[in-house]
Amino acid sequence: MPLLYISLISFLHFFFRSEHITNTDIPATGIYDASLCGITGNGAEMSGKISQIFSYSNVKELVFAQPGANIVVNGVVNIPAGKIIRFENNTRIVGSGVIHGGIVRADKHAWIFDQRLTVLPEDTAAQFSVKWYGAKGDGTTDDSEALRATFEMARQKKGGNILFPAGTYIVSRQQKPPYKIISVYSNTKVKGEGMYTTTVKLSPGDISNFRRVFTLGNNSEDVINVEIAHLAIDMSNPFKTYPPPASFGRDAQSAGIFCYGDPYVVRNAYFHDLFIHDVSGDIIGVSKNSKNITVERIYQRDYLRQGISIGGNGGVDSITVKYIYDLPFENGVVKGGNSIHTEPAATVKNIIYSNCNISDFSASGIDGLLIDSITTTSPIDNKCNNVKGFLITRSVLNGRLQVAPAGKGKIENNMLNRGVYVTSVGKMKGFRNLEEVYISYNTIKSGNVNAAAVKITQVGGVNVINNAVESNVNAIEFTNAGNGKIVSNQIQLVDKKFMGIYVYSTIPARYGEGMYVIDSNIVANTGNPIKALNVSCIVGRQNTTPAGEHIIVSAASAKLFPFENKGANILWLDRMPQWGLWQKGDIIHIANPGEQYDMICTQGGALHAGKWDGTGLYRLNDYVKASDNHIYKAIAAGGQVQDPVTDHGTYWAKVASEEARFERK
Repeated sequence: MPLLYISLISFLHFFFRSEHITNTDIPATGIYDASLCGITGNGAEMSGKISQIFSYSNVKELVFAQPGANIVVNGVVNIPAGKIIRFENNTRIVGSGVIHGGIVRADKHAWIFDQRLTVLPEDTAAQFSVKWYGAKGDGTTDDSEALRATFEMARQKKGGNILFPAGTYIVSRQQKPPYKIISVYSNTKVKGEGMYTTTVKLSPGDISNFRRVFTLGNNSEDVINVEIAHLAIDMSNPFKTYPPPASFGRDAQSAGIFCYGDPYVVRNAYFHDLFIHDVSGDIIGVSKNSKNITVERIYQRDYLRQGISIGGNGGVDSITVKYIYDLPFENGVVKGGNSIHTEPAATVKNIIYSNCNISDFSASGIDGLLIDSITTTSPIDNKCNNVKGFLITRSVLNGRLQVAPAGKGKIENNMLNRGVYVTSVGKMKGFRNLEEVYISYNTIKSGNVNAAAVKITQVGGVNVINNAVESNVNAIEFTNAGNGKIVSNQIQLVDKKFMGIYVYSTIPARYGEGMYVIDSNIVANTGNPIKALNVSCIVGRQNTTPAGEHIIVSAASAKLFPFENKGANILWLDRMPQWGLWQKGDIIHIANPGEQYDMICTQGGALHAGKWDGTGLYRLNDYVKASDNHIYKAIAAGGQVQDPVTDHGTYWAKVASEEARFERK
């Protein structure tokens, strides 16, 4: 009888507390135990009761603490602003309902929400653990659905801070459109607890193409303000070399993180402190319509194609890549691309590579490029093709630097241990006459490359100034170029049979436009300090060459390619030049197969091709004697018909009042 009495009292107390609670029943702390008001895991629907308790103004926090309870919510729960919903003792909410609002508090390792629930917490700035939606992180369970539910929560709340506690999270692609693994939406921060303690690992059984663990970009909205940090991504690549087998797909298009906006944009993303490895494609891909992306402190290993890959589809702007580190490859994997790679695509602007220690890089098709403080370890060429507005500085490159300029740029203050090659390639193939491309203040070695330490071909307007050059072959070589300056370089040859400075044209009708200036260079340990063949050039008197060695200038077509001199050492030619400026005492050594002799300038002045006749087509740098008996030089190319005397500097410039005279010694 007493037992029945006690049970009846307990029932009445339970009924009263669950249905008739008032503000006066709430403790002064405002913290209320959900089980005291009948919110338990008895299988009954609890949406209404939870909303009712939270409706009381004195309730600040509702605690779910019944050990192991599954509290059913299939309806809608509304939690007023500022109120806390707390979970303890492995209690969770299950069902397919909706929870609006509330500040969620739980252990980061607890499973508190059914994946069918829509949870829209108030406090998106607080961390939301992926384990709250049931992710295990045990290295065995496929956590894909739990992770997708977590990121969907962030999408619906227009942002959130998502935490991956320490562990290994197995993921795989969705088996229905859009087939993505994890989509990241605007205003989302994703963080692990360290790149060596938190790992997101692609399921080893998922070896299909286009596997991308985190994807930014979709076809319905912009993705802005995203951060991914402090974790590792293991892509479980089963292949050793690039490309993968044909059965895998047309290319290795997988990536640890992938940005692609079409037709919308991906903007303001920050990826940092990540270890990404074993990738059948790229470590991180930044593609179409991606803007203002920073990639920083990435450790990368065992990737099949590119490390950091930029561009490819246009609309890419303001990408910064810094503190990237290549770790030694393992398991026999051989990469098929570059450590950092920008594709030559439409509309790629403002790219920065800085403070990286990597194997190699390429940076092509860019308007606005800065490469600063990069160290490369591989002998592979580092290519910058079709670039303009570029600066390559403070870097140590153990592979040759190859640049195909499309506009102004500088290569300065670097250590280039396998030389520099400036040329026209690919879509730019053919001669390009540029302005203000400078190679200056570098230490340049040829290494074991069978090419000049500084080689310029098919590009005009390149200036090589104030470099220290050491070469096993020719040191500085210009081929079929023009308008270049080679000034104030210190040149050391390892083998005396090679040339210090070699400037020549093999196709006179097409190349060699403009004037070379070769002055104030110090050339050591060579029998061939300076040689110019079939080009227009000025050789200044400040060049220093080994004693007894000569500067050789050969003009096979002297009429088309004059030699202009501002006082030099002994010059060797195969004939007397037809024009140019000369100073008294200049010596020209004529070296023909039949005889050799010296000509000495006895009167300073200019040589010229003849009198201006008013009808001829004159070339840039042609010399003529005008009607006032002064000598003029063409300063603009093609079809000048103005009288040099009255032109006043548009087509002609007065260079001398006297004709130079030479006598045979």
